[in-house]
Amino acid sequence: MKRLPYRRKTGLTSGSTARPSDVLAANLYAYRVLQRMSQEELAIRMTELDHGWSRSTVSDVERGGRRVTTDEMFGLAISMGVSVAHLLDPAGPDQRRQLSLDVGLSGPDAERIAPNDAHLWVIGRAVIRFSAEEDRRIEVALIDGATAVNGGD
Repeated sequence: MKRLPYRRKTGLTSGSTARPSDVLAANLYAYRVLQRMSQEELAIRMTELDHGWSRSTVSDVERGGRRVTTDEMFGLAISMGVSVAHLLDPAGPDQRRQLSLDVGLSGPDAERIAPNDAHLWVIGRAVIRFSAEEDRRIEVALIDGATAVNGGD
């Protein structure tokens, strides 16, 4: 009998702030569970794509304890049958998660990328720029056809 992955809480909840690596970890876990794929099966697929992953590597990535290279990111997308954007989308597989993205600005007034802006950015509907001015602001520019971003909602 095929062993299914354990259910666990990913720790990312609506209204929270996450780093892109946290989003990847949570989404990888969620897509794997949705597809009823074991960690061992994903490791085998990644190894077949010359990444040499083990079950513990999958576990480490899903826990956020191991970073993923760009090449591995594409391998994961192929192995899971989703796009790279799906793996990085802060809204999650069900599009219900409302996360702000922490892109590394520090200080008491550190700006985060609002949930809707982050989603539009990941799916290629917006561009996010970092202002080099003193205020160190993040600017969101919509790409043609995208709906207006509602100031952080």
